[in-house]
Amino acid sequence: MVRRHVGLAGGHFIQTTGDGTLSIMPAPAAAIRCAQANSHAVEPLGIQIRAGVHTGECERTDDSLAG
Repeated sequence: MVRRHVGLAGGHFIQTTGDGTLSIMPAPAAAIRCAQANSHAVEPLGIQIRAGVHTGECERTDDSLAG
């Protein structure tokens, strides 16, 4: 589900991080819309999620992001 919403928002799924995920998005607004879409998608399951958006510069490494 996360991968699908990331793709729909124009982003790229990078990796899972334990119980979270890391993705890169084209803009902060796209990241916020993606987080909202994921949050609404899990509501019927009785699950709540938290999402963070880093808006500073970052650099893509071999298999992750830094910055």
